[in-house]
Amino acid sequence: MTPEQQTLANAAHVAYGAARYEEALQCFLRATQMNPPGSVELYDMVGHAYAALSRGPEAIQYYKAFVEQNQNSADVWSNLAAFCFNTQDFRTAAHAMGETIRLNGPARDSMLLRFLALYYGAEDDKIPELLDQYIDLFYGDYANTEKFVEYVESHPDVTRRDAAMELYFRAGKHLLAMSLTTSFFFQKRGNVTRAIEVLDEYLRSKVRILQSEFTEAYVQLSELLLAVNDVMGAIRRLQRSLERVRAMTDAHRLARLLGWAHARNGDAHLAGDFYRASAEFNQEARYPLIRTSFAL
Repeated sequence: MTPEQQTLANAAHVAYGAARYEEALQCFLRATQMNPPGSVELYDMVGHAYAALSRGPEAIQYYKAFVEQNQNSADVWSNLAAFCFNTQDFRTAAHAMGETIRLNGPARDSMLLRFLALYYGAEDDKIPELLDQYIDLFYGDYANTEKFVEYVESHPDVTRRDAAMELYFRAGKHLLAMSLTTSFFFQKRGNVTRAIEVLDEYLRSKVRILQSEFTEAYVQLSELLLAVNDVMGAIRRLQRSLERVRAMTDAHRLARLLGWAHARNGDAHLAGDFYRASAEFNQEARYPLIRTSFAL
């Protein structure tokens, strides 16, 4: 970007931030029309300025014209996909994100946005294959769980949003990342019952669960049960998990939570036992000893 383009871009960003969208649009347009052409980010901001002015059709035409000139730019396709998704043009978004994946290779955010664009665009027949690819590529990927919920919540149809999360969970309920994401979504929606059921289903799934995943799921599930005053349900699950756990640090977390649960249940004696056990497990985590069971 030339110094003159940078000056125009800076002025445009200031105007955009002050909600002077027409001024911002004109500055962005002038910057992109200079020689050499502006960056992808500048073209993207032109689209956003059009949208801010409620000139959505012009924004789409502008994006598509830019894509025609940059067919092999994954960034350009990705910007078009994100814009169309946010303006509810799901079919165009799905196509554009498909091109992004073709050019840039599969990435977690790209595949999630394509999945949702297909789903909200009622192209359900293409979803199973995409989800299979997602699971194969990102098995055990814990990052960016809130991003998926953010994508889902941008859709105005509540029923369709909930159904999308259920489909996501069904595709990989044996994965902690998908289960925690789905549970978190239903917690935010106020459906704590479904959030609890999701974690219970994950723990009942007939798969080999890593110890750290097992503990995290039980902790989250028990905290949810305590939040809805199902204290005995939390105690039963925590006791079951403590009988199976092997890592001292995990035993420390579970015993401490059990102490809190028994205190909530009015049993000060058992609460004290588990609080003391938690402290011992914490001490042994620092100075390891061989132990085969943590059941009290």
